[in-house]
Amino acid sequence: MPAKSLPRAGAPRLQTWRRKRIQPKRPEGFAPRAEKNLQAASPRLSGAQACAKRSGRPCLQTIAKSDHAKSGPRAADFSLGAQAVKAPRPGGDRAATGPPRALPTIHAVPTATPTTVIAAYRFVDITDGPTLRETLLERAQALALKGTVLLAPEGINLSLAGQPPAIAQWLQALRADARFAQLELKTHTADAVPFKRLLVKLKREIIRMNELGVRPQAGRAAAVSSGTLQRWLAQGHCDAGRPVVMLDTRNSFEVDAGRFAGALDWRLASFGQFPAALQAHQTELAGKTVVSYCTGGIRCEKAALWMAQNGVKNVLQLDGGILRYFEETALPGQGAPHWQGDCVVFDERGALAPDLTPHAPEPAPAQAQPPQRLAS
Repeated sequence: MPAKSLPRAGAPRLQTWRRKRIQPKRPEGFAPRAEKNLQAASPRLSGAQACAKRSGRPCLQTIAKSDHAKSGPRAADFSLGAQAVKAPRPGGDRAATGPPRALPTIHAVPTATPTTVIAAYRFVDITDGPTLRETLLERAQALALKGTVLLAPEGINLSLAGQPPAIAQWLQALRADARFAQLELKTHTADAVPFKRLLVKLKREIIRMNELGVRPQAGRAAAVSSGTLQRWLAQGHCDAGRPVVMLDTRNSFEVDAGRFAGALDWRLASFGQFPAALQAHQTELAGKTVVSYCTGGIRCEKAALWMAQNGVKNVLQLDGGILRYFEETALPGQGAPHWQGDCVVFDERGALAPDLTPHAPEPAPAQAQPPQRLAS
């Protein structure tokens, strides 16, 4: 018999057999996901029998039918000699106990109390601005109010929103200061808070005119009520027989959204342009009763004082501004007499119709945006 030829040293040894695939040893009771799903939908013993058939040896889950019948589908323990083993329930607790329980009923949360929105201003000497700012800010934060409060040596200007009890509490504390005891408010309700944050700021002026010669805190300008103005506009003249001229002191984009019929519009990009505009148009006001108006009263009051100081006769302001005129004269479904369009407000509402419901105004030119977001 010829001797076997040996491979040379260093030569690779040829493998003449097929490498046997080694299957990993599975732990007892192991079942792939597909078999587990099958177990959940099959009788109790099918999973254990499949385990025994696959592994070739008895499985701990294999129990006698008699024991299963005695203990029921929720049996947990059975004896293997001296050792007690807890048998898992195929498919988990939910499969063993029947269909899942119904979810609890979720009740709708009741609608929150409508938000109260206030706007107010008062020309009054303020010499303790920094201290007053801290006090007002802390009170507003504690009551979760949102909006803006402006403080300046000439007075206070504010627009705030919050829950009615919180607004009432904040106002009560403010009016305890004698300087603000006579603060007049414009109040209405909204479905949501129209402001994103709370700001309390110190300013040079609460409404910027860039003219320090006017001192509104020294005395209010003469005013005309909403009802009287409505009557004058209907009859075409004031009680003294002079023609009535409505002078809009707001920015031009606000005038474009809504105005009194026939009102003068000097196309102001900001209220700071009013003194120069008056100088250019003052002769147009001679011999007439001039009624300045604005959103909430602050700009038209300061404008009326400036006109009076510069020689314009028979100047009045619309008391409370456009918003009070809406409150006191607007009729349901008919709007406010002698008014055309909406009134722009500087908060999330955008603009208000005469019934004080929010309307989306036309986009304003970027250069005409006012520096302060306060209705005034």
